[in-house]
Amino acid sequence: MWRRKDIKGQGKAALKRSYWKSVLVSLLLSLVLGSSMGASFGNGFTDGISGGQEASGAVQDEKDSYGEDADYESAAESEVREAGVVASTIVFVSAFFLVLFLIAGISVIIDVFILNPLQVGGARFFIRNQTHDAQVKNLMHGFDHGWKNITKTMFFYDMYRFLWLLLLIVPGIVKSYEYRMVPYLLAEDPDMEMEQVFATSKRMMSGNKWAAFKLDLSFLGWYILSCATFGILEIFYVTPYRNNVDAVLYLTLREK
Repeated sequence: MWRRKDIKGQGKAALKRSYWKSVLVSLLLSLVLGSSMGASFGNGFTDGISGGQEASGAVQDEKDSYGEDADYESAAESEVREAGVVASTIVFVSAFFLVLFLIAGISVIIDVFILNPLQVGGARFFIRNQTHDAQVKNLMHGFDHGWKNITKTMFFYDMYRFLWLLLLIVPGIVKSYEYRMVPYLLAEDPDMEMEQVFATSKRMMSGNKWAAFKLDLSFLGWYILSCATFGILEIFYVTPYRNNVDAVLYLTLREK
């Protein structure tokens, strides 16, 4: 059985050997994989409704000037105004959700075809960093080797974890640990069949999920310190340290 102290010690040694490259790759992965697309529609939606309300108020003021003889006309105008407000609201809401779905679709496409291969490339960098002089260009490995297989396997990797989390939190976390080695397996063998990737990851993590959870938990203090330094410590130490440790864990379990 592997020891947490040994895993972290090897990860720390790898970080020292290639400190600035580890920091740069970790920073690039954090910026790219942690980015999200979005837009603000609330102001436009609110302005559209308030604009309709202001127009209604203006018409109402004009109606008062006609007196009691124009009551039947004001009732008709009120119905027209209400119908206009409803129609405007429907148009704004429909446009809001349409653009929202478009953004979500674009985000999924970027995640599947660009971000996932980058994640596999990052895993390859940190694997090689344990025994070789890893290069930053390893990040692009997933685009040059087995790109189609990587995008397909990583798509199901994300989908399975998401679906398990929808069912129950605890089983979802357990499954996330079961699939943990998927990016690393693809980093070393981009052409490995999807079924074999998941089966191998499951076999590697069998009996190791709880120990891996405690390994993750051991970084909690570092993340608290990172918050105290406004994220500076996380950029220049914690994240590259953690990435190297994860690669060491993969290599350790692969040998076993």
